[in-house]
Amino acid sequence: MNANYWTANNISNYFDITRQGVHSAEERGDIPKAIRINRGKVSVRNWGIEAIPAIGEQFGFLKKPKKQVIFAVYTCKGGVLKTSISFNLARTLALNGIKTLIVGLEGNQYSITGLCLPQQEDEALMELENMPSLYHYFYEEAPLKDIIKKTELPTLDIIPETAELNSFGRKLLYERNREFLFKTKLIPHLSEYDVIIFDNGANLNLIAENSLTCADVLISPLGCESLAFKAVKTNFHEIFKFKEALGVEWKDLIVIPTLLANTAISQKFYASYVNSYPEYVTKIPIKQFNAISEEAMLMKKSVLEYKQNSELAEEYKLIIQEIWERANKEDI
Repeated sequence: MNANYWTANNISNYFDITRQGVHSAEERGDIPKAIRINRGKVSVRNWGIEAIPAIGEQFGFLKKPKKQVIFAVYTCKGGVLKTSISFNLARTLALNGIKTLIVGLEGNQYSITGLCLPQQEDEALMELENMPSLYHYFYEEAPLKDIIKKTELPTLDIIPETAELNSFGRKLLYERNREFLFKTKLIPHLSEYDVIIFDNGANLNLIAENSLTCADVLISPLGCESLAFKAVKTNFHEIFKFKEALGVEWKDLIVIPTLLANTAISQKFYASYVNSYPEYVTKIPIKQFNAISEEAMLMKKSVLEYKQNSELAEEYKLIIQEIWERANKEDI
């Protein structure tokens, strides 16, 4: 697929509709007009990436929620595809016409920010050095519109990670009701978004705690490898202790097994997650990190876009559909 244009065939594959259905919808004016690109004697219809969310709103496999949904993605262990899941979820929602905001909370690693911003990474980071952040919003009265960045999709925005997140975390130490600042002073001003996704680092600090207190759904990826497995008890101990202490209620806790390899030990870890947390674990896991996922991130695309018919794309689609169904189960 061309990074900037989709053909009727791409749209057909992604949204599971016929090519003729795409052509007919365009002719009726139900979806944006395609541009015609000459290929020899043939004129081929192409849609710019910015037009796909409008098509997704018409034909998408994920429907807009009846009310805003807030996700917090958190695990106490790094390297378990947490940011990859946040990005793939956000981008898939946005391509289905669902207005989505990502909030990057991984300190100065810029993980989710580097995936979402359209500029080259060095250009993006230079720009971030001079832009207002969550710190400036909460403590220097910076307008919220100044800290939200647009992406190439009209339905996907981001509040980027910046170096000031560390200072922001220290400031929170002196606040009353410090775990609820996002819930009381940020979320009420983000009502234009159908979905908000907080992409956290691997530490349950005050910034992460703020995301957990305002979340409807907590997503916790767990790696099917030794170091991640050892961290699981700590992860759940932290989460449930925090939940009980602050009286937090989530609609769901979704555990996604990741990095599943075709080895006996990896399969054993996976079985342990399924047996220990049957009410939380997704129906299918994400297999070990592979070239398709890495290439997709380099292209700043979701796996579903980059390799539409791949096994990994199908896995991500099924997991995202399950997440969306569980997040909206009381509203169906």
